[in-house]
Amino acid sequence: MEIKVKTFIFALTLVHSNAKKAKKCLMDKRLTLTEKKILNAWFLLKSCQHQEILDDMKTVTTENELVDAQRELILGLTYNNMGQMKLASKHLHAAFSQLEKYSLPEHQFICIYNLFVVSFNLSHEKDMENCLQIMDVLVRGGLNPRQTMCFEQCLFNFYHFKNRFSEAAKLLRILEDKKSMMNEAMIMSHHISKFVFYLKQEDFDLCEETLEEMKNYRLFRYTPNFIFMRLTLEHLKYDKTLYFYEKDFKGSDSLFFQLKTIQGFEESNLQLAEKYWKKLQELDPELYDDGFKYKGQKNLFSLCLRKHESLLKEGPSQKSLSKNKVEAICEIFEESLIPIPKDVLFEKLWGTKPLDQNDDDKLKNLIYYARKTKNLQIQYRKGCYLLQNGSKTKKTA
Repeated sequence: MEIKVKTFIFALTLVHSNAKKAKKCLMDKRLTLTEKKILNAWFLLKSCQHQEILDDMKTVTTENELVDAQRELILGLTYNNMGQMKLASKHLHAAFSQLEKYSLPEHQFICIYNLFVVSFNLSHEKDMENCLQIMDVLVRGGLNPRQTMCFEQCLFNFYHFKNRFSEAAKLLRILEDKKSMMNEAMIMSHHISKFVFYLKQEDFDLCEETLEEMKNYRLFRYTPNFIFMRLTLEHLKYDKTLYFYEKDFKGSDSLFFQLKTIQGFEESNLQLAEKYWKKLQELDPELYDDGFKYKGQKNLFSLCLRKHESLLKEGPSQKSLSKNKVEAICEIFEESLIPIPKDVLFEKLWGTKPLDQNDDDKLKNLIYYARKTKNLQIQYRKGCYLLQNGSKTKKTA
């Protein structure tokens, strides 16, 4: 290793072992401005200040290969946190190709560990296997206990990716016993992995329990990832309406686009769903295929798509309705498995689009009467009427 970057490499090692001491290194005159910006980026990463990192990295110039490797590494981690996996993979591959030339096993491990995480998120099985092989060699060569645990976390993720749940469960018990030895970043990674493990098995109760554990970590509680996990899990488990703000997903476009797509299905608004599916396709056309076909592994988004798949299957009805409006409502809800926008329901019943508030009131009064006389549990949500699960229409004798 070159003498002139020894202080920089030492400071980076402190980031993971003694953050307070590492912050003091920002005042060290032996570090260049570029090195200080890269070092500071680690602290910005912990507080999810992704755009600031990207802005800082645009202004740095590196003449040393080791320093440039660290720049590539921090960019890879930042893009991963922002959900831009392909960009993250590109930068992490670039970082490792430079780092592997030097005798810096712990820094190589940080890079290859995060490359595994990105490959897992991209469902790139071959890359995951390659990363595990490299990590295995590094661990056998002797690393710190924290990095050995990180390797076990990766094995746990790979096992449940392959649906080898019994093997994954054994590793989970080992990792649970080691939680007291984990730093905050490792704990959060552990909880996310555990959440995905339970989700793969569709155990929403244990998913919710894990999410409750994660709420104890204030910084994570307000991140786009946590908000997305909470919203979609509650939507799956309790059929809760999706309420969210774009500002909460700043820098995480893919999560926002996924939520808007699901919202389109929830509102029986295929036009809205298609609009945001196209935006997802622009981000990753291989993952988001035509016809709302998602090519990734089972996750919260794929399960929400499955929840609403009846919207794609249900075609327009050719059946003529009863002239009795209450009976007609029964017939409509017997046939429809999806929420019906109020304007569509009005047009089905009266053959014209609603024109004013009087028409809205006309539909509301009919719904109220149908609820009372037919014992229909009709709900109104986000501009749509839907029949609550388990509610049955009653035919008039």
